[in-house]
Amino acid sequence: MIVVTSCNFRQWQARGEKEWLPSFLRTGIPLKVYHEGFPVQPAPQAGVEWIDLFQADPDTARIVSDPRYNQALHSRTRNQRYYNYHAQFWLRKVAAMNHACKAHPNEIVVWTDIDVKPRRFFRQEVIGRMCNAYDVWRIDRHAMRQKVTDTGFLVFSPAAHSVVKEWYRMYSSGDVFELPFWADHFCLDHVVEKMKPKVGALPLPLKGHGSLVYHSLGHVEMAGLRKPV
Repeated sequence: MIVVTSCNFRQWQARGEKEWLPSFLRTGIPLKVYHEGFPVQPAPQAGVEWIDLFQADPDTARIVSDPRYNQALHSRTRNQRYYNYHAQFWLRKVAAMNHACKAHPNEIVVWTDIDVKPRRFFRQEVIGRMCNAYDVWRIDRHAMRQKVTDTGFLVFSPAAHSVVKEWYRMYSSGDVFELPFWADHFCLDHVVEKMKPKVGALPLPLKGHGSLVYHSLGHVEMAGLRKPV
């Protein structure tokens, strides 16, 4: 099992270095951190594998400069504008997950955004049991009056690495622009609907000490489990 994240230098200074890294190091699970154009190479650290995303994945480095991935639609509503923002930022995130799945084909890959923190039940044995039941785990939340996936925390069993591969293909091929929204959660939901893996959803509300993760979305605590699986 590995825990994966990706971020730019500003995000790393704001959240990653001081909050994400020390909190996940305490879990004892190997960490894989993809950095996006850091001005300096991070210092080696036990338990952490540092990867320059653009050096490791030249295709993604090329695609992020494509004008299509650096445009935003001028939609009428705030949500529509946000979900059709510069696709290169979602591409980076999915590219990191795809690279990690290819590098660890037999491992459970756990993705967390840089603003996610582990809670009491974020343990290897708990997540392992979760993947015995379902191939993909996600957090459900509501947006635009419908249930959608919060992609700040995702778990992919080895059987679901093909889901990540197709998710990345949607972005790298430009097929994502055929969807109503370019956002990563909308694209992932599209892929899941097409491929139909076994999906487990972590519910709300997410208060309490028996939680799995904390994801700061405004003032909403996103966790998911009141007791271990």
